[in-house]
Amino acid sequence: MWTTLGTIDPTALVEARLAAHWAAQVPAAAAAALLPTRSDFAHTNLGWHPATDALLTRCLGDGTSLRAGLRLPDLAWILVDEGGIVASQSVDGQTLSQGLAWLTGALSKAMGRDVPALTSFDHDMPEHPVEGGAAFDLSGLVDAEAEIAKWLANAQGLLERFVREQSGASEVRLWPHHFDVASLIALEEEDDADAQKSVNVGLSLGDSSHAQPYLYVSPWPYPDDRSDTPSLADGRWVDEEFFGAVLTGEALVAGEEGQAQRAQRFLARAADQARRMLGERAPS
Repeated sequence: MWTTLGTIDPTALVEARLAAHWAAQVPAAAAAALLPTRSDFAHTNLGWHPATDALLTRCLGDGTSLRAGLRLPDLAWILVDEGGIVASQSVDGQTLSQGLAWLTGALSKAMGRDVPALTSFDHDMPEHPVEGGAAFDLSGLVDAEAEIAKWLANAQGLLERFVREQSGASEVRLWPHHFDVASLIALEEEDDADAQKSVNVGLSLGDSSHAQPYLYVSPWPYPDDRSDTPSLADGRWVDEEFFGAVLTGEALVAGEEGQAQRAQRFLARAADQARRMLGERAPS
């Protein structure tokens, strides 16, 4: 089910996106601490959970259904089990350290044992006052956070439907360091990930190259000659911070045609072109 986007201009979501991005590092820290480490950080990724309108970790260990998460649009850290939410803490007015301490305590109580103090794991993040110890300030951001929740829910459903027909596709998850929802479609089996042909499809909620949400499709390895990329009815190919096809939020919400249909068409056509760039045929 697709919820109409555009109540708030996609370019006006930056502050809300940054707050959510940083707040998502708290549940991701629980996954980093309690789950077996993977070199690609897949153990820290999050999934959209419609029942709680939240981004949730995987179950935090064998024999437990506990998952940590970030609920939108109110931005609250939560801990859930199979029965629902067992603990919650509003992000507003809290520092990152306080959020980590709260989740450490909530996990210890729910698990019946002392959980080591959670710490943020080290990766590049966009600048934000909370990085220096400031508290989250959600003043005036509630409506924008609600719009971001719509983008996340729509992206999860859209991408799951798309990759269902794609062999070799990974599950659709949100990567907390980039704050994008994505699936990697492996086109061949290779021990060396850098040499493996693949197509990455996803939704970024915004970054330094586009200060708004955008759908993207990117082939790997990048083709040697990227000077003459094919045209797209929706979106365009870019060769800036990464090479790929991009459909910006502004373009998606514009016009009379249904947003879901435009998004689906973009993914299908861009992915087909990406496969052709890699010398592969689209699935029949």
